[in-house]
Amino acid sequence: MESGTRFAVHAGQFKETVLQMETIGEPLDETRQLVLLLGSLTDEYRMISTVLENTPNMTLAYAIQALSGVDASDESSSAQQKAFVAKKSYDKRGFNGKCFYCKKTGHKATECRKKKADEERGQVARETSDYAFTATTFGTSSCP
Repeated sequence: MESGTRFAVHAGQFKETVLQMETIGEPLDETRQLVLLLGSLTDEYRMISTVLENTPNMTLAYAIQALSGVDASDESSSAQQKAFVAKKSYDKRGFNGKCFYCKKTGHKATECRKKKADEERGQVARETSDYAFTATTFGTSSCP
């Protein structure tokens, strides 16, 4: 099996080879067919092939069904990767919300040119020590 070949295509070619062997008078029993099938797989199928080899009472039909399922899951994972690519291009459109600093739309406060200019001029409090707080008490005192 060549890398990138779909398992369904490979299974068809394998069955054709088995029929040709029977035609020339060299039939292969099911165990031999299973060994040849698993041995003919590429590295993409190495893990499932090892599992199938170590499963007791494995049949050729079950192995073909299991390997066909791996092929289908590969297609769904590539579809999922395409979905992530589409999501990335969606995220690049930009920010359409409102800046909390200058109140204009189209950018965030971290990207705000007015805020950066004010910081350069020293008009924005950058540290907690730059803030001023006053504590006062209101009401009457109950102390004599």
